[in-house]
Amino acid sequence: MIVGDHLEVEAKDKDEEDINIMMQLMVSNPCVRCGKERITVRTYNEMVAGSLIIHSETSCPDFECQAVVNKKLEKERLQRERMVNVVQLRQNARGKKKE
Repeated sequence: MIVGDHLEVEAKDKDEEDINIMMQLMVSNPCVRCGKERITVRTYNEMVAGSLIIHSETSCPDFECQAVVNKKLEKERLQRERMVNVVQLRQNARGKKKE
C-alpha cells in the first residue's frame, strides 16, 4: 500500500508492525548528489539464519540525477573490482615464485 512518498508493508504480526514503524521513523535520506529526499522504490523481506532482514531500495526522485549517481557508483564498483584483481594477481605471482 502506498502512503505518501513511501511504501507501507502490511504487517503479519506485532514484531513486523514494530519494524515497519521504526522504518517509517527514519528522519532523512538525502540524495548524495542533489540533496533531495530519496524515495523508496522497492521493499522486500528475507529470512537469513532465522532473522528477518528488510531490504529497501531508494532512489532520487529526479530521474536524471539518479542516472548520474548510478553511473558514478558503477565507475567506483569497477575501480574496486580492478584493485581486487591486481591484488590477486600479485598474490598469485608471489605464490609461483616460491615454488
